[in-house]
Amino acid sequence: MFLSGCGGLMFYNHLGGIFTARLDASAANVTAALLIVGLVGVLAVLFGGILTDEAGPRRADTFVLVGHCLALGGLALYLGDTTGSVTLATFVLVGVWSIFAWA
Repeated sequence: MFLSGCGGLMFYNHLGGIFTARLDASAANVTAALLIVGLVGVLAVLFGGILTDEAGPRRADTFVLVGHCLALGGLALYLGDTTGSVTLATFVLVGVWSIFAWA
């Protein structure tokens, strides 16, 4: 859980810089991405609880940790190959990452 927490929270430190340097994003884009993280995060907490109740804590933890790694990896690959603008895909990937970060 420590590694999951560090991986998720570290991303916040770099999100604004990545958006502005890599995607030429405005402050409004960064704000929208953080809003998405917060809104999706509220639902993801509920998802994590339901998943734990249904699948058990070990299976739920494994699912969330693997999903978190895949989501961060996918977002990193996308951002590493994208320049110039923020797209809907950018926000969708941030939302998918947020599901696993907060589940």
